Amino acid sequence: MRNTIVTERSARILGLVDFDLAHVDALLADLAYSLYVSARSGAQEQALDLDRFRALVRGYSSLFPLDSRRIRLVVLLLASRGLLVVARSLAGDRSLSQSLDRVEWVLDHRPSLEEAAGVA
Repeated sequence: MRNTIVTERSARILGLVDFDLAHVDALLADLAYSLYVSARSGAQEQALDLDRFRALVRGYSSLFPLDSRRIRLVVLLLASRGLLVVARSLAGDRSLSQSLDRVEWVLDHRPSLEEAAGVA
């Protein structure tokens, strides 16, 4: 297993190492990142799977309730996460088309995402 710290005598995991994302952040930003990474039915998918999106948001909000204002913010943070990926792609001179398509999809489907998350 990568990025793990284990004891010498057993396979017991003592900790995880993530130098890229290991920092304190706003909980809603963490939720947006999780949605950006995990709410698609496949790694190459442009669209978010609304059922997966809904399940992740409901699970999160069962511990940390989300009002309609925070749900709208999460959707915008989701788009901003995509823009960060675009900026990093520019810095690395990589293809932008998939990242831009994903951001545009989120913005184009903002009302559907908010509805799936529970905003009337």
